[in-house]
Amino acid sequence: MQVFLFALLSLFVGACTSELATPPGIVYEVSGRIVEVDHENTTLLVAHEDIPGLMPAMTMPFKVKDAAELTKVSSGDAVRFRLVTGTGSSWIEGITPIEDDSVPPLDDEYILASEDSGPSDESIYLHDATWTDQNGKPVQLSSFSGKPVLISMIFTRCGYACPRIVHDMKAIGEKLDKEVGEKVQFVLVSIDPNHDTPEMLRLFARAHGLDSDRWTLLRGEETDIRVLAAMLGVRYKKDPNELYSHTNLVTLLDEKGEIVHRQKGLNVPPDETVSVMNTLFAAGI
Repeated sequence: MQVFLFALLSLFVGACTSELATPPGIVYEVSGRIVEVDHENTTLLVAHEDIPGLMPAMTMPFKVKDAAELTKVSSGDAVRFRLVTGTGSSWIEGITPIEDDSVPPLDDEYILASEDSGPSDESIYLHDATWTDQNGKPVQLSSFSGKPVLISMIFTRCGYACPRIVHDMKAIGEKLDKEVGEKVQFVLVSIDPNHDTPEMLRLFARAHGLDSDRWTLLRGEETDIRVLAAMLGVRYKKDPNELYSHTNLVTLLDEKGEIVHRQKGLNVPPDETVSVMNTLFAAGI
């Protein structure tokens, strides 16, 4: 049994951290169809085809290096572009229209689940569901009351976006003032409860070096996940490959569980979030 678990962990670490281990300047040619153009965040949401050596076909957002390229494309366009990754950040460039029938059409089932109506104005802790942590123990979100919380929704089979979300959360923690950093609790909630058992959450935590005193990983019932996602303003959808498209979002909760700041996207410089946290919690929030 131990040999099997060690072998599984080795495979899991390789799968989930491969993009972090990619040599600098690796470029992938990607084809897909644009689901959404986000000018505010300089991002394209793309239903893309397989990217050999990196990830299977799925729908996910990509940061665009040159905002001017967004003015040349629209939702529904079939495109090809270059994905540059492995340099501590990633982006896409060289966005070029291609023949419409060269990639599959958009399907309602392939697009994210719902419109982003924005996060809740109420405390997240009003959602009093019981979750299970990486150690198999029952947890209620209200148990984090009284401290600042950075929370995000992920799934452990994610080989690209979710490891970067963890990386971004770590970057925030590393830059906080010491007295603020010592108070923060980091919470990751799985959107894939059928796969993400406590054992898989433990393996993910170990693969990414997450201290169990500071990091809590949770799984719950489908209904509770949907409610929490709606409260946080997170969209997610299972795609045809049984993986998930989801909002890349890190949310800051105050001592009452109310949302006070959100960091959207991947590879976002932590400075704004750090400044908000240092200011709020230095003021004794």
